[in-house]
Amino acid sequence: MYFASTGVFAFGLFATDIFVNAGQVVTGNLAPYFLIVCKPNYTGTECRFNHQFISNGNICTGNQGVVEKARRSFPSKDASLSVYSAVYVTMYITSTIKTKSSRLAKPVLCLGTLCAAFLTGLNRVSEYRNHCSDVIAGFILGSAVALFLVSTGFKLFN
Repeated sequence: MYFASTGVFAFGLFATDIFVNAGQVVTGNLAPYFLIVCKPNYTGTECRFNHQFISNGNICTGNQGVVEKARRSFPSKDASLSVYSAVYVTMYITSTIKTKSSRLAKPVLCLGTLCAAFLTGLNRVSEYRNHCSDVIAGFILGSAVALFLVSTGFKLFN
């Protein structure tokens, strides 16, 4: 029982990571700190004119690896993975732990894991690593994967 639920958890973690990576590559939204790491060359030929879109790929003068990472903001990977883990663990705790001695043990554990995931999202926004919409989309994606896996394989927890 334990190994089966651990395997399902790992599968969901990898599935969530794949969905997030696909979303980040397809959308290509810029992180809030993009201009800081891009260090754009405003004296370039296309920047002198009033263009809405710059097609020249050599406009960024910053480290290319960091610039590529800053181009992948939507959905937030940290928010998605943290809420996936929190929802999965919460459903695991509520399904498997049967105790009558302390009635507050399960709610405190569950709310603690969900609170940690929520604080991860707040931290990403407050440090200007993601936009609020990136974090919300990550929360929705991670929750959806966890709820889907638990609803389809719920007999693993019994």
